[in-house]
Amino acid sequence: MSPDGGSRRPKRSPGRFVLKMRMSLILVPAALAGLALSGCAATNPVEPTAKNYEVDMQYVAAVERSAKRMPLTIIWVNPPEKKAAKE
Repeated sequence: MSPDGGSRRPKRSPGRFVLKMRMSLILVPAALAGLALSGCAATNPVEPTAKNYEVDMQYVAAVERSAKRMPLTIIWVNPPEKKAAKE
């Protein structure tokens, strides 16, 4: 028995546990990155949204007409859009 009253056990080396943890810290993120990249490669590219939408000129004209009656200046940062008519 040891002086503090407990039994004295030999200390175990954390070698295998540490090696498993290091491998997990490397392999798990690498596997996730591989899955993410392969998922992105499998999707079909979508047409740009610029072709799907156009500026809603009727709404823009109505707002600008209304603003002319007041001392306002309209600056369109993101003009209103509507779905483009199919060609």
